[in-house]
Amino acid sequence: LMHIEEALNSGVNIIDIGAESTRPGASYLTPQEEIQRLKDIIQAIHELKASYQFKLSLDSYKAETIQHFLPLIDIINDVSANLPPDCLEEIRAENKIYLFMHSLSVPSDPKLTLNTELNPIEAIKHWLDKKLTQLFELGFEPQQLISDPGIGFNKTMNQSWYLLRHIQQLQHAEIETLVGHSRKRFLNKISSATDAT
Repeated sequence: LMHIEEALNSGVNIIDIGAESTRPGASYLTPQEEIQRLKDIIQAIHELKASYQFKLSLDSYKAETIQHFLPLIDIINDVSANLPPDCLEEIRAENKIYLFMHSLSVPSDPKLTLNTELNPIEAIKHWLDKKLTQLFELGFEPQQLISDPGIGFNKTMNQSWYLLRHIQQLQHAEIETLVGHSRKRFLNKISSATDAT
């Protein structure tokens, strides 16, 4: 909490918190374990809103966890982009922001990657168009949605770099795009100083 307050005092306006790692080989947590780990800290961060202007983001892909904390959070950061329709409808109805990321497996499996014969940009565009069709049919407004191409998730090093070099092609006219590129394993290929995980 002290670290979060320092960040807020420095101008940070989104706090993203989760209980389960998505790195390759990470252990799976049940929704109950996730809720148990998060309940005290999410409540405490939420109470900081009395003193600071910021959005609280929950990094989870489990519907039960998300629905439990929905009244306290502003953004759902879903690395699976695969929540059930009833959970998505609740997110929409509560006017929360839904951030959805492209991935082929959670946790990420380095052996499972996009087809290397495909253009990564075209593959992600196809996925994004399909996902937005679903979300708009559920009634989401564009300002409620943020897409993430999932840099480093189920992509080869070359695919990740290609996506970064051509990221402007993934910008959608109606919704925001998040590029989460920090501390990814593929960065170790060009620098020993990244301490990437």
